[in-house]
Amino acid sequence: MRKRFLSVTNLKAWWSSHRLTLNLILFFLLLGVVISAGIHFSGLSQYFNLQTLDNFATQFQQNLTLNFLILMSLGTAIGLPRQICAFSAGYLFGSALGILLATTAAIIGCILTVMIARYGLRQILLPKFQRQVDKIHQLLQYRTFRKTLMVRFIPAGNNFVFNLCVGAARVPLKPYFLGSYLGFIPQMSIFALIGSGIKVQSNLQITVSVILALIAALIAWSLKSRS
Repeated sequence: MRKRFLSVTNLKAWWSSHRLTLNLILFFLLLGVVISAGIHFSGLSQYFNLQTLDNFATQFQQNLTLNFLILMSLGTAIGLPRQICAFSAGYLFGSALGILLATTAAIIGCILTVMIARYGLRQILLPKFQRQVDKIHQLLQYRTFRKTLMVRFIPAGNNFVFNLCVGAARVPLKPYFLGSYLGFIPQMSIFALIGSGIKVQSNLQITVSVILALIAALIAWSLKSRS
């Protein structure tokens, strides 16, 4: 009886201390997926204009992969949302190649932003973002790889500004870039599957993307609880 009471008490304490984190992770991870899935299953996707992507594929047909990688790398470097990159990659190239291209473009864009901020814009950024830079320095100074994974699993905040502040904060770059690359994969997979699913009208791929969102949320919570 005593053990049961203690287990219930511990469970309530655990839930109380982690409730906000869990709610935020689940909310931000699932919001984009639920909206996209709702659009697809309701049939509203047929009213969205995907002609721009089709025109891009036609115009750059011979070097489509390279042109897409260059365009999206530069785009994410200056603030293009990764979700758009992943959706476009899935729509144009299918799920597997789309995930690879989108993740590669995202990490190239991340590296470009961080390096430019570190070696070209640091003195300009510090007066404007000193508070954010200090917070990021404290967050990522130690256990950089694990904490970066946690941050990347949660699609909240402004990725462009975050990368700028990381460059100005002088955090360890190798674990940051590695953690970013691996941390990008779940979210890029989700939106690439959505894009590919809309292209081929596959309900299965949309469903898989929702499952991946749940898995990413659990991983993010696990990393948060250990940090």
